[in-house]
Parts: sequence; structure tokens; C-alpha cells
Amino acid sequence: MPLGSIALRLSSLALLLGGVSGCTTPSPALWSEADARREIAVRHVQLVHDVTFAGGSTELTAAEAGGLDDFVARQQVGYGDTVAVQVPGDDPRLEARRAAAIVERLARAGIGAERSAILSPAGLRVTVDRAVAIPPTCPDWRKAGNDGDPSNTPMSNLGCANMRNLGLMIADPSELIAGRPSAPGQGEPLAAGVQRYRTGKIPPLPDSETTK
Repeated sequence: MPLGSIALRLSSLALLLGGVSGCTTPSPALWSEADARREIAVRHVQLVHDVTFAGGSTELTAAEAGGLDDFVARQQVGYGDTVAVQVPGDDPRLEARRAAAIVERLARAGIGAERSAILSPAGLRVTVDRAVAIPPTCPDWRKAGNDGDPSNTPMSNLGCANMRNLGLMIADPSELIAGRPSAPGQGEPLAAGVQRYRTGKIPPLPDSETTK
């Protein structure tokens, strides 16, 4: 083979290897494949409000009732929250009536509550257990989409805004961990539709000019 052809091939191979090495050099930014996974962190918190009664009384004073209403409004207690009225357990009959007064007050705001025990003897306590969604921080441009990454991993900001919007919109963050159980389906209407299809008794479609 002529020396000129060999030299030409070697120079072409050198250029090809140089191009490959240039493509396989990722950006120096800190990056790992795990960084591309954008997730919403779910944390459980407990909100507490203590309610006191006058000695031997089972009635909420105006101040205590107002304080309870303010707590509910300020913390926006509602869907997804688990509310409990905790009692010391020193005087079951008296505390049961006091707990009933608190439950009735909460019911006025459309809040259901269950009763549980508490070790502290300092009055009754209303607890609100809540799941809180912590969305990822956006934007995240630590890895650009054109940094020459040979593994072709996604850019760090991919999907970040979608996950953040979901974290801000979801009503009950605990459903990100496990969904609510489905209610039993209504089999009778479904079976009736199958029966109408089999017997040819399908109601006709309404007239397109119908205004009702």
C-alpha cells in the first residue's frame, strides 16, 4: 500500500478518535443519574391545640370556643386531616361530656373527630395529623440538555415543574404514598346495560336537534 494512503488513513483515524473523545467528555458540573428523578417528599406533622374547662364544668367558655375556632381556621383543618380529641382519663364521665362538647364545636365547622387517650392531665387536647407535600426546588439547571453526556441521561430540570405543580395542587399528600380504597361498584346498572345490549333493547340516541 502506498505510504500516502497509509498516512491518509492514519490521519482520518486520529480525527475520528479525537471527535469521539470530545463527545464523551461530560460537563464538569456535579451530576449523577439519580439527580434526574424528581420526586415529592411527603412528611407527616401534628398540630396541637389545648382546651381547658372550668373546674367541674362541661361547657366551653366563649374564650375557649373562640380559640378553637381560630385554630381550625388558621390551620385550615379539612380534607385529608385526621382530627382527634385526646382526654387525660382521670374522670371518664366528666371528660366524655367535655370531649362531646369539643366534637360538637368541630362539627359546626364540618370537621369530624375521634376520641383518644392522652397521658398529660393538663386538660383536653385537639390534635390534627396531616401529610405535607414538599415539592422539589425548581428550576434545576445543574445538567443541561446538550452537555455531551455519552449516557444520554435527561437534563436535571426535566419534569421538575410538573412535579412541583402536583405537590402544590394535591389536596391530600398522603395519597401520593397510597391511594384511597375504591368503593364497591354498582353492579346492577352495569348488568342492566349488558342485558339491554344482548336483547337488542338499546335506547336510541337523542335527536341532534333536541334542545332539552
